[in-house]
Amino acid sequence: MAEPVKPIAVLENSLRVLEFLISYPDGAPLNEIAKGVQLNKSTIYRILYTLRQNHYIIQNEKTSEYRLGNRFLAYSSFFQTLSIKSISIPFMQEFSDTYGYSTSLTILDEDVSLALAVVNPTQSSPIRVSADEGFRCPLYCCASGKIFLSAFSQAELEEYFRTHTLTSFTEHTISNTLALRKDLEKVMKRGYSIENMENENEIVSVSAPIYGDSGSLVAALTVMALAPLINEEKISEIGNALVKQALKISNELGYQRQ
Repeated sequence: MAEPVKPIAVLENSLRVLEFLISYPDGAPLNEIAKGVQLNKSTIYRILYTLRQNHYIIQNEKTSEYRLGNRFLAYSSFFQTLSIKSISIPFMQEFSDTYGYSTSLTILDEDVSLALAVVNPTQSSPIRVSADEGFRCPLYCCASGKIFLSAFSQAELEEYFRTHTLTSFTEHTISNTLALRKDLEKVMKRGYSIENMENENEIVSVSAPIYGDSGSLVAALTVMALAPLINEEKISEIGNALVKQALKISNELGYQRQ
């Protein structure tokens, strides 16, 4: 029988202090913290000292009050990702149920597109295709990746081409930089991207951009379909509808369209 695991008391107490300070963005004195977490002042002082040395806590020199430090800014992108996912899923479900396609939320993860969440239509279908959560794809050969590339500056795009080989995965893969540049121009013009059997045979995907409150691109909304079951007219319909749905998510994230 496995021996029960005992929690580390000092770590538990440190977490209690941090959670207490969340409610005091302007800071709290030592006495109030000790009272709030029900520990003696000497223990609290040692915890605060250690957290302050590692920049998780800041002490005001004038008031001697403690508040959460700038170290937590390092985790801001992680918390933003959680926010994007939780906000997007209801809109993804609405789109999937309306059009019958699986919808995925993707983010830029270094130099690949990463599927953060996937939503399937409520009504099941034996011919539905979708990405798996956690699926990673090179930017140049997937619809969401083209959305991210289209937002690159000229210098960033040049660096991408310099450091990446455009390997062909199918006979339809755009492996020529000039052809890819022209395709990215089309993405910017129509507002959504199309990947036509470039990553996998028989799979077509369409993607639209999601913007954050700063106006920067933060994610992409994507649908996949079997190539024999979708024509150019349907792709255009889905693409335009996807742009509108992605904009709803952007607005929820605080994006103000210019």
